[in-house]
Amino acid sequence: MPGRNSSLRTSVISLLLRRLNLRFPGLFLILAILTLADLLIPDLIPFVDGIGSRC
Repeated sequence: MPGRNSSLRTSVISLLLRRLNLRFPGLFLILAILTLADLLIPDLIPFVDGIGSRC
């Protein structure tokens, strides 16, 4: 049941946003997504530099 799973996820997010009582919940979501992306996606310049120094 893919519809039930997405509605559950939406309700959990909306419950969390209501509980935090934020003034700009959309901005909070954008910044949270960007922070998670920054933590999960490695920076390319140090990665390429590390590969170049090994050769």
